[in-house]
Amino acid sequence: MDPQHSSVWYATRKKIKSPTKMVVFSDRGALQISDDGLSFQGKKYTVSPKKVVSVALVRQTIPWVSYLIVNAVVIAYLVGMYGRRMDPALLIGIMVGANFFGLAVGLLSKWIRVSYLDESGQTDEAYFADGSMLGWGGVFGGTRTLYQAIAPIEKSRETK
Repeated sequence: MDPQHSSVWYATRKKIKSPTKMVVFSDRGALQISDDGLSFQGKKYTVSPKKVVSVALVRQTIPWVSYLIVNAVVIAYLVGMYGRRMDPALLIGIMVGANFFGLAVGLLSKWIRVSYLDESGQTDEAYFADGSMLGWGGVFGGTRTLYQAIAPIEKSRETK
């Protein structure tokens, strides 16, 4: 077992739980999976959790603060551009539709939480998701498939 997944998103615990994030991942790169653990090599981060404690499929925190800011900016822009020519019902419809779509994608997007012991013996977490098709691969089941590839690492650790 040494599959490599070349289009993977990585997120830190701080990023995945942030209510103010605008981008859902901290880095993107390749994830190598072996019986010994994982190795993620990205553009900014290298993470190699070897002593995996648990693996779980989880949801990210919905970035409510970011949604509020984006809504305010979009409303200000549309009102500024179209002023009185903009039908308030159309504005409300656009905002409700866009927010519904964003929340649906956020709730459907799963992440793989890998809890592991770092070099000092402290528990840490790394989050991974399928980043193919600009992240849509994860929404359409790619992250679940990646989870099925990672989950046996926890099981193999239990039997050792």
